[in-house]
Amino acid sequence: MGITHIDNVLMILGVSTQMNEPERQAVTREMMRGFNDKAKEAGTIITGGQSVMNPWPMIGGTAISVIKRDRVIFPNKANVGDLIVLTKPLGTQCVVNTVQWLIESDEKWNKVKEFITEEELWDINGTAEKSMSHLNKKGAELMIKYKASSCTDVTGFGLKGHLENLVNAQIKNLKFKINKIPVFNKMDIVNDKIRNFKLKDGYSPETSGGLLLTISRENAQKFVDEMNTLNEWAWIIGEVIENDMKVVEFNPEMKIISI
Repeated sequence: MGITHIDNVLMILGVSTQMNEPERQAVTREMMRGFNDKAKEAGTIITGGQSVMNPWPMIGGTAISVIKRDRVIFPNKANVGDLIVLTKPLGTQCVVNTVQWLIESDEKWNKVKEFITEEELWDINGTAEKSMSHLNKKGAELMIKYKASSCTDVTGFGLKGHLENLVNAQIKNLKFKINKIPVFNKMDIVNDKIRNFKLKDGYSPETSGGLLLTISRENAQKFVDEMNTLNEWAWIIGEVIENDMKVVEFNPEMKIISI
């Protein structure tokens, strides 16, 4: 929503009950350290929260910000002719599962290694880790500069799920048509040959995904170019079309961009 200033963060921490005490202390300490580092990078502080015992390690939080209403980009003002922009690649679920197959010597890995080497997979995993740990702060700042007309992020519902939520929030009846998607290297092949994560259907969940925004045709390429100048990802992936109902359409000849 283009909010770039965060007053404070409340952290929720899940301390694993399935680890022994030395493991629990080491993992919990590093999780808190990483969370605090990201808060500092975002220009905010952690002022409290809650800790619980949990079967698996967990960390997250609630960001709190008080700003003027005119500094918020609401998710409902897309216009015919706008272009659709995405700021991170897709396929985090595919990457994480493929690495797990490798670590566990799963039979699926025996199939995957016919077209991905172990070295390649660790490189892909590194790119995915970089993406998931990267803040959307620069994208949020440029959304305001280039006057995005609506925005959301891409997380648990996948690309199409969040597109459907976004188009249904619009004031006008519009069609969001997607013509290409950026995908972590070779994850589309894993999706096609090993396990259907519904990546190309747009329903593969993403962890810490990018911003998904509509922006005027005049400003979309400027947004992408400035993001790229700042070494940030951004792609124009689709367009907003006049329609008699609210709908999302994936082009049958949709292009896959390998990242």
